Amino acid sequence: MPTTQTEAILNHHMESFNASDLDAVMSDYSEDSVIHSQLGSVKGLAQIRKFFGDFLGSLPDGALRDMEMLHTKVDGDVAFIVWKMPPRMKMGSDTFLIQNGKIIAQTVVAYTGK
Repeated sequence: MPTTQTEAILNHHMESFNASDLDAVMSDYSEDSVIHSQLGSVKGLAQIRKFFGDFLGSLPDGALRDMEMLHTKVDGDVAFIVWKMPPRMKMGSDTFLIQNGKIIAQTVVAYTGK
């Protein structure tokens, strides 16, 4: 996939996430998508919806306004981001594999400093 298409999907995903728009976030995934995190792996739309719903629901009001992107790199069908969400998360990182307009694999780690 050309880098510009990967950037478009990443941008849509981040805008949807930052708006806490779960339906828009989910439009970036397919039934075959998988997310790997330090908490385990989730696969398929139902599990991914629960993953994001639980995460977004756990954040205090205004937390996403404090999210700061520290680094973004997109190359072909892979996107890599580093971010922080003070004071809750000192640093986080996601890697996305995007094919045919969908995030098919994602890794995410968040460091709280605890």
